[in-house]
Parts: sequence; C-alpha cells; structure tokens
Amino acid sequence: MLFSNNQCSLDLIEAGVSFALSSILIVSLDDVAFTNNQCDCNLLDDFVFSHAFLFGITIRANDNRFREGIMNAGFSAMTVGILNITTDNESTHCLVVQGVRKLRRHNLVLMSAFRENPCGKFESDDDDDCGFNQR
Repeated sequence: MLFSNNQCSLDLIEAGVSFALSSILIVSLDDVAFTNNQCDCNLLDDFVFSHAFLFGITIRANDNRFREGIMNAGFSAMTVGILNITTDNESTHCLVVQGVRKLRRHNLVLMSAFRENPCGKFESDDDDDCGFNQR
C-alpha cells in the first residue's frame, strides 16, 4: 500500500471534548509505504491517542510531518511491522516504532525542545538493529 505526498487534516475546532484512538489508520497484511505526508490534527479541547497508527508486515514511514497541539495527543505516530523503517520524520510528540527488525533514526520531536529525552521510555536499546552496527 502506497500512501504518499498527501495533506491529511483532522479538524475538530468546536466546543465539546471528544477522544479518538487515531486520526490516520492504515493496516495491511503486506507492505506499507507512508512517505512525504503532511499530517495535521487541529483540536480544541479534544484528544487523539496516536495521530497515525500504521501496521504492515513490512513498513516504511519516512519524511513525514506529524503536527498536533502540545496537549492534544499521546503520540504522533505508532508504526508496527515485522520489518519497520521509521526515519527522517518531524513530529510534535514521540514516535513509537515496533518490529522484529527495526530502523529508527533521524526523527525530530518538537517536545524535545521543552524536555530532555521525552521519548526515552519509548525507545529501546535495540533500535537501529537492522543487522549492522552504526554506532
């Protein structure tokens, strides 16, 4: 599945609290390529658990921008796959990257400008473990 070069927007700018698990949900039993997207959540007093949830046997989430309000989301994205490459993204909140083999690098998180290592508990010691040591 190819999801590329899109502008995605969830606009809930109205009074009244609401909760969503995800603004973007992509699930495939094959390959997912989620690249070069601009994803916005415009929320007033609402909350989204994860702006994007992506699942595929193999997954690539690269070069995206995930934007949410500081208090309106738990995570900017959750990517899950057996082989998972999540790199070069810009996000407001942490990115959760799960996989048997995964590569997570060069992601910029806005929250890190306000708090040191805000995503540390979501990053494991085996990140960047795609069969070679880059350290």
